[in-house]
Amino acid sequence: RRLRGNRVGGRARPLRVDGGSGVGRLAALVADGRIDLVLAADVVYPMKDQQPLLAALALLVRTDIMIALTQRERATTESFVAQLRAVAPHVEDAGVYTESDPLYGSGVQVRILSCRASRRGTA
Repeated sequence: RRLRGNRVGGRARPLRVDGGSGVGRLAALVADGRIDLVLAADVVYPMKDQQPLLAALALLVRTDIMIALTQRERATTESFVAQLRAVAPHVEDAGVYTESDPLYGSGVQVRILSCRASRRGTA
């Protein structure tokens, strides 16, 4: 119901992308033009390999992406954002809010990143 209200097609489904076959499935959906918007939250963790996620996001440069990025460790967050900007040049900070994290306590910042697709039909 919420998707329809926001003029997003009536079909939404999760796709687990954890490298390997997940990236391949995502590539097939992108090639078919079946992805218009990607929502991602809680996808970057300290001391975790970010390359599978970045590889998946690189496939989506012609898709709008919204990421809620919990800043658990500043160095990890900044590294991810820098690498994201390298594959998706239209990254903007859309907002910041604070929440409690079960491991890091209260006052953890969450950055909302908007990765806008380049204009359709242009590079």
